[in-house]
Amino acid sequence: MFLHAKFGQTKLGGNQVCVGLLKFLSENKFDLIDLIRDKPQSISELVKALHRNRAAVTRDVNTLEEYGLVKSEMVVNAGHGRVRIVMPVTKEAVTLQIRP
Repeated sequence: MFLHAKFGQTKLGGNQVCVGLLKFLSENKFDLIDLIRDKPQSISELVKALHRNRAAVTRDVNTLEEYGLVKSEMVVNAGHGRVRIVMPVTKEAVTLQIRP
């Protein structure tokens, strides 16, 4: 999945929904989606690639999964227990167009 976002002239003070959506669509979440687009990755791999702490990456994955933008599954990691793999829901582009 490739996520595009186009924002019209938006005044952040005026519209609560728009502010919430802009907050939700942070650069960190875009970076995370971009990383898993070509290859599903574990939380640990995402933490290393994004240079962020594990709790923040896990929180973003949970949020993106809740909104249906990514999915994850627990898989056996031979000799090391289980690992959570994060992947895109679809390989198709998703475009969000927000108008004030």
